Amino acid sequence: MSLYAQADGVKVSTPYGEMEFSDDDKSSDILNEFAKACGDHHRDSLNTRAIISVCEVADGALAEIMDYICFDDFFNKPDIVAEIYRSDDKALEKYIDFIALELCIRNCDTTTNTSTAKDRLADTIAPKVKNKNNIDTLSIIIAKIECAYDKYKVLLND
Repeated sequence: MSLYAQADGVKVSTPYGEMEFSDDDKSSDILNEFAKACGDHHRDSLNTRAIISVCEVADGALAEIMDYICFDDFFNKPDIVAEIYRSDDKALEKYIDFIALELCIRNCDTTTNTSTAKDRLADTIAPKVKNKNNIDTLSIIIAKIECAYDKYKVLLND
């Protein structure tokens, strides 16, 4: 997938053709669809890779929606994220940061529950893992998410 920034948004070359993403409802709807698991491994993988590509160049208002998009994608397709991580761990750096940011936002809303969103992440993801070979890789990813989460919490508390 190739991508480049445009004045009106971010253009990403996907298997579905070149697509432009910005902070509008249409882009949000498309990214939300990409974050859902459809059950076709190849298509789900391509959709996750498209999200990762958008993460790489997202800024401003587009970056503001990527946190929940990445979180939902990770939640819905942990096996695919683990496979991508094993092939290119650097590709997920911004994706992981966006997930950590979403956890910080969700943690702000935990007024009645004493456990944090970060603490519940591993417990929530573990049952969704279909390929047991991905468990160790997901542990590494979750540790990176927790590290980024801790950095965001420090920044938010300053």
